[in-house]
Amino acid sequence: MKNLKTKIYKYFSNYITSFLQAQLVVSIISIPILVGWGLPTSLMTFVGNLIFAPVLIAFLIISSLIFFTQILRIPNQLLISILKIISHSWISFLELGKRSWLYGFYKPHTAILILIPIFSFGILYLIRFRSTLFKTITMATLLFSVVLGLTIFPYFAHKHTTKCFADGKLMVDIDENFKVKFVDNGFFNKHQSVDKLVDYDIRQFLIKNTGNINIDSLVLLRPGYRTFKAGSECCSKLNIRELSLPYFDGSKFKKHAWHEYFNLKKTAEEKGVNILRFNYAINNRSF
Repeated sequence: MKNLKTKIYKYFSNYITSFLQAQLVVSIISIPILVGWGLPTSLMTFVGNLIFAPVLIAFLIISSLIFFTQILRIPNQLLISILKIISHSWISFLELGKRSWLYGFYKPHTAILILIPIFSFGILYLIRFRSTLFKTITMATLLFSVVLGLTIFPYFAHKHTTKCFADGKLMVDIDENFKVKFVDNGFFNKHQSVDKLVDYDIRQFLIKNTGNINIDSLVLLRPGYRTFKAGSECCSKLNIRELSLPYFDGSKFKKHAWHEYFNLKKTAEEKGVNILRFNYAINNRSF
């Protein structure tokens, strides 16, 4: 009995050690890639993968058994019930995810991102490890150094920047303290899929230039259906502190524009976004 416990302990110890080393290697490689693309990494990566691996194996095994039992016309209701339990449990687990678990990094020069894995694996290649524990600690130290370096880098490299896009229809101002101001002057009105614009362009732009998805001030100068929809998407998917809209004559608004306006107000209220109104002369309006 004692030998059995020792074998079980040794098996799980080796499994956890191998898993940690694999995750550390993957993280050292993937973080520079994610930073280059403007994508965040999850603080729960290690825990999620540790839980997901056995669940995925169980899912694949039971799915295969259901497939073959279906072909052979063998009763498989029990297997189907087990698969449903696994699927529903996993979906419920995924719903526990929070936006606060995501952590982004300011994008340094591409050469630095390329050097990170090269330098890290160069160290691992040169060091002669006497034990698995020492190797794991060294890899964890390298990963911690990479994360720490990418975290403090922007405080030395970032300067006050102002960028304009689409012939001045969108102005983005990022000050020394990474406070972000977006001023839309018809940029959103020119895009059909504003939800994709927010998901794949604005989000990545923010992470690359600030390391987060915060907008301190979002100013929408051209009220209209797409502008309201873009504002609602930004409030829903980004961290907006303040949203500014001009007073407008909505007599020419169509029903769907008004619907999106009230949806914007509702979303902003739910997300705790402060809405400000101001006077602004609007010409050539597009609703």
